[in-house]
Amino acid sequence: MVVTGSDLVRTYGQGDRTVRALDRVSLAADAGEFVVVRGPSGCGKTTLLLTLGGLLAPQGGHVELAGQDPYALSPQRRAELRATQVGFVFQQFYLVPYLSVRDNVLCAALAAGNASHAQRRADELIEQMGLTSRRDHRPGELSTGEKQRTALARAMLNRPPLLLADEPTGNLDEASAQAVMDALRQYAASGAAVVLVTHDPRWDRQAGRTVRMEYGRVVE
Repeated sequence: MVVTGSDLVRTYGQGDRTVRALDRVSLAADAGEFVVVRGPSGCGKTTLLLTLGGLLAPQGGHVELAGQDPYALSPQRRAELRATQVGFVFQQFYLVPYLSVRDNVLCAALAAGNASHAQRRADELIEQMGLTSRRDHRPGELSTGEKQRTALARAMLNRPPLLLADEPTGNLDEASAQAVMDALRQYAASGAAVVLVTHDPRWDRQAGRTVRMEYGRVVE
């Protein structure tokens, strides 16, 4: 398995206000698999994604990413593991406003320490995402769909074995959303594990496997 989360527990708050975001949740994704985790807002989907990706330590349970427990590593080693093994796509894009599309995509190479080999890959992804005519534009000059495709290209730049996407179509129109989903499915078909969290039932039919969450638990 590329990533495995076993009996994950994560709570927020104290006393009567305690929220159990993850209540002994287990999820695994293998190479070439496209998994959709679907559920309503507040059910724990994003917490699960962050935990699997080495960004949020569980209070119980175990994560194995690329054969390692990321939370047993030092912060620096864990950051290095994320940079080479995980690509993240978020609903809010997190693009650098003063950089061009191309330079935003190349930011991922700086984190992984392979900038010298990344320029051709960046240009290939920009073309794949239909952004060639926008490669020198800054985020403020892009449509919402173009921003998300830029963020997706950045996440794929280092060819991470695991791609985690948090509501990547939530702000997009139908055509842009489908373009993002097509790119995610193609990336899984290339041999990566892709885990997408969403509240939108439209994407169930495009997944290799759909997992439903409610109240911090996997229900099917």
